[in-house]
This record gives sequence, C-alpha cells and structure tokens, in this order.
Amino acid sequence: MIYNRKKRINKLKEIQQKCHHLTKDALRVAIGNIEDKFDFLDEKTKVMDEAVISDVWGQEIMVFEYKVCLNSKNEITLNNISRFKKEVEKQLEEYVKQKELTNSSNKEPFVISDIWQMNDNIHLDIAYIMNDATINYLEDINKVEKTRD
Repeated sequence: MIYNRKKRINKLKEIQQKCHHLTKDALRVAIGNIEDKFDFLDEKTKVMDEAVISDVWGQEIMVFEYKVCLNSKNEITLNNISRFKKEVEKQLEEYVKQKELTNSSNKEPFVISDIWQMNDNIHLDIAYIMNDATINYLEDINKVEKTRD
C-alpha cells in the first residue's frame, strides 16, 4: 500500500516536472516573440521560476508561477499589463499550434490565471490544463474573482 502511494506520488511529480518545463518553454518563446512590442522588455529579459502552485493547492494541480524581469524600474500601467497579458496569451496559443499540443478538455492548454507587477518584475500564474484538478482550481479562482467584483 505504501509502495503504491509513493509510486503514484513520484509519477505525479514526474508529470508535474514535464508540465513545468513545457510551460516555461512556452512562456520564454512567447516573451521572445513580443519583446519588441513593449518598451519594458528586451533581448535580455529573463523568465524565472517563482513557485509551484501545487505546493499550496495540492499535488495534481498544474499551475506554475513565473516572473518576468523587466528592464525598467518604472511602474507599468494597468493598461500595459493588460495588453501584455493579451499578447502573451496569443503567443501561447501559437506555441500550442506549433507544438500540436492537445488536452482532453477541449480548452486552451495554457491559461494565465493571474498576473501582477511587483517591483521590477511581472508575475504570472500559468495553468497547464491537463487534468480535472487544474480545471477545478481555475473554476475556484474564477469564483473568488467574481465575489471580489
């Protein structure tokens, strides 16, 4: 019984690791494709891991936090962050098409569930939708957002 549980946990961690690397690669490609559209990005812009959301929400959730280091210490407007999010989403969709990624939910595989600026970084929570736990997480986040409005 304990052996089966450990085996399952190890398999989940392996899947999570693969999803994490794929999501980070998709974000790096997306940022590289839009760096000339935003004055706070350039060829030196870095995408860094910040956190694995499943450490808080549960093992099966495939949501990862990244930070994009900006080349400007100036405060970025909400309008620019919104535009940036839309451009990243478009690029993630292109990445999905190029890599021919699919999932069983018939939804876009990548969803930006949160985005914010802190100091000279933009933080993004990106979900890689590949299981029900991640879909349920996104639904819960949407419910919380609706209660705030």
